[in-house]
Formats: sequence, C-alpha cells, structure tokens
Amino acid sequence: MALAYLTEGSTTLAAAAWSDATGFAAGATLVIDSLGSQNIQTAVDQSGVAAIAYLSVSANFSGNIGTATSPLKFEATTGFYNDASGGVIYWASASSDVDPDATTLLSHTGAGTTNCVGGTVTQIQQSMGFVNAGQSTIVTTVRQSGGSSFYDYNATAITNLYLMGGTCYVKRGVTNYYIYGGRFIYEVIADVTSGFVGPNGSVDHRGGAIATLEVGGSFTVYNLRRAANIGTSTFTVWAGANIQRTSRGSVVATFQNEVKIAGGQSTSSGGGIGA
Repeated sequence: MALAYLTEGSTTLAAAAWSDATGFAAGATLVIDSLGSQNIQTAVDQSGVAAIAYLSVSANFSGNIGTATSPLKFEATTGFYNDASGGVIYWASASSDVDPDATTLLSHTGAGTTNCVGGTVTQIQQSMGFVNAGQSTIVTTVRQSGGSSFYDYNATAITNLYLMGGTCYVKRGVTNYYIYGGRFIYEVIADVTSGFVGPNGSVDHRGGAIATLEVGGSFTVYNLRRAANIGTSTFTVWAGANIQRTSRGSVVATFQNEVKIAGGQSTSSGGGIGA
C-alpha cells in the first residue's frame, strides 16, 4: 500500500486525519512526521482493525501519543518504528486478527519513551531513549545498544537478550543473555540457561541459578536476593574479569565448574560492582 501521512499538527488518528483519508487498515503503511509536540489522544485505539504493515514516528515529532489508561493500540506485521525526538508513547499490540496480537518489531531509535502496555512484541531493538515493557507485554528478543530499558515481571521469559550499551533492568526471566557492553541488572528469581559477559559488559545478578556462564568483564552477586548456584554446567573466566563473589547479605552464591581461559584469574572486588 502507498504511504499515508498524518496531517500536520493533528491530535487525532481518525481516518480523516490521514493523507489517504483511511489511515489504519489491513496492511497500511503509516507515517507520523508532524513538526510539533502536540498530544495525540483521540482515536488512538485501532485494535478493531486488522494488522497494519507498519507505523513510523519520525524525529520531527516530540509529542505524546495515548495515555496509560487509553493507549495507542494497533498490531504491525513489519514493525513499529519510534524515532520521536521526545515525548511519551503508550502502546499495546492489538488488532482484530485472530492471533496472539503479536507485532514483529519495535524499533526505538529516538530520545523519547515507548511504554509497552500489552500484547506481544517478537523483537525490541533500541539505540537510545527509554523503553518500558510492562507486566502485560510479552517480549521474545531484545537487542539494545544504548539508552535505558526496563522489563517488568511477566511469566513468559525473554528468550535472547543482547546488550551492546546502555542500561537494561530486567524483572522477568531471561533464557540466554549476551552482554557485550553496558550494564545489565537481572532482578528476578529465575534460572538462566546461558550468560556471556564481554570485556565492556557489566552484570548485576540478583537471583536465579546460571547453568553456563562466561565472563570477561564485570559480574557481581553483591545484591543477590536468594542463594544461587553459578555455573552448574560450566563457569568460564577470562583474564581481566572482575567478579564479586560475595553478597552484602547472608545469602550465598556458589560458583562451580570454574575454568580459566588465557591465564584468566578472576578478581573479587571489595564492594559491589555498580552497586
């Protein structure tokens, strides 16, 4: 379908406000590139429409879309691209399609905030700004290179999480994580299958066992909430790794099956790393 653009300065997402006089429809390709900071809060619930292809919010826009009690609602087969230079968008992945209301991709590349308040997002990609995934949102894969993110509790774990930079704070399970850079805070009592911490990465591990862990950067259990076994399969330590092995409380982390690589000699800092 041809691109449809929202009218400059519009505060509604109703059909008449779009350049094609339709807006949200099955397979639609929509762009919000308004030069403004207006609040868009009318006709934001488009969950009665079949999945669109994508919605792109450009850096020209710095306003707010939806509210906590009345969020923007749509499902996208290709993705939701938020490059807004400011503002807050409350969004739930929802449509009239008979499926789990799953949007393929949320790409957050602007300085604003995306609050995910429902549905399923197969992958979230983030390079700056703030992304918040609430308890009602299921997320399968996270790829973050900057900014800050918060993933509140949900019974469905994130399958794979990749962090290149920024801060990622998680209160739901993560099956596998790869921390190449930035700071990862894991605050949930849920086991991890495998974890990797590169030289520029930092992990604040606060709960759950880890089966396979490889550390070349910083890893701390200083804020551990419950006793946990680290390396139930393997625990690999590279030279230069900084590992805090004791918590500030009475709970104990038991490190097992340790293997040193390239002369790896883990160190234990006197305090919590990033505490």
